[in-house]
Amino acid sequence: MRFSLSDLVVGFMKVLRNRNSLPSKPDHAARSVLLLAPFVVGIAVLHWDVHIQAPATLLTGIAILAGGFLTAFTHISTLRLRLTERQVKQEDSEMDDRDLIDEIATLLLVAAFVSMVTAATLVVAMNWVEEDFLYQWAAAAVAGLGTEVFALFLLTIPRLYNAYLQINKVRPALNGANRSKR
Repeated sequence: MRFSLSDLVVGFMKVLRNRNSLPSKPDHAARSVLLLAPFVVGIAVLHWDVHIQAPATLLTGIAILAGGFLTAFTHISTLRLRLTERQVKQEDSEMDDRDLIDEIATLLLVAAFVSMVTAATLVVAMNWVEEDFLYQWAAAAVAGLGTEVFALFLLTIPRLYNAYLQINKVRPALNGANRSKR
């Protein structure tokens, strides 16, 4: 189906696994943060009657993030294509690199989608309320979705860094993942 997001959702759940354990197990910490944090923030916004001032500025930021996620996805997919082309020559020596790139691609697409939903929610909320600020359900929905975008951003950045380190074989002296003194 053209508009079905089921493949992306299933891929996202597969990405949220702890690849260090065999067999890989769900990463409950990441799943909990991504599923619970938006609801907790939304409920807190409702409970304390938080108002979101200048939602247009927030809309601009979310839209820029959505574009950034999609741009990063195009760069990552190009890198993945290069790894696929080299796969013929090097067979499975770069399988971990390809897996990491596939994981990042999924995260970036989910983050772009959630950013788009957040932007659409902001547009609807800004046109629904008659004031220059968002409150009640509008503020709760925007704050919850914004929290999800932020969590996805925080989840994606370390994966991008790890991919950079792994694929480029960054020497230990400059590799943040290497905890040795040199």
